[in-house]
Amino acid sequence: MAEKKDKKQSTPVVSSLEQIGIRPPHNSEIEKIVLGTILIEPDSIHRALELLSGSDSFFEDRHKMIFESIMNVMKNSVAIDYITVADELKKHKVIEKDKTERTHLDIIGGIPYLIELTNNVATSAHLDYHARIIEQKYIQRRLIEAGVEIRDNSYNEEEDIETLVNFAEKKIYEVSKLDEKAYYILIASQVGATYFNIIRADKLISLQQE
Repeated sequence: MAEKKDKKQSTPVVSSLEQIGIRPPHNSEIEKIVLGTILIEPDSIHRALELLSGSDSFFEDRHKMIFESIMNVMKNSVAIDYITVADELKKHKVIEKDKTERTHLDIIGGIPYLIELTNNVATSAHLDYHARIIEQKYIQRRLIEAGVEIRDNSYNEEEDIETLVNFAEKKIYEVSKLDEKAYYILIASQVGATYFNIIRADKLISLQQE
């Protein structure tokens, strides 16, 4: 099979936060536990997929790469273990800024890192608990990202208030769909909608008084 070449992953909002010394919500140790659990208990991947939003739920790029490789191994109906996942990681390459190429396996730390993940897990009993924490951190990062986009878009004085409100509501709704049972997200959506309705009403009143 031909090797795949990818550009390095990047998230503008996350990168911007890290540049000013702010670490976005995440828990690297729990990400390791979930990945290690899947490597020692392959059947747990099905439960993980029910609780996570795919590889994006992971914060660390190397953990995203590992989870993506696990999913590819599963899709190919191959047994999941650190050897098959390592083979899958070798198939993908990243082009660095200096034009050199590195495989995903090199980037994540090689087979020793995969073995380290399995050594950190004694049982898969707590997978649900750990996966939910990862997903919660992911939703928090998405909320931050949505908030930044809403803020930046709100400074556009050429847009009418209706368009700005619709944009804000759309962004919050997209995040709320990640977990419809997460009532705190739904509450955030309602608070956001109420806030922008107040702004819209104030704007309309101001226009009527002119």
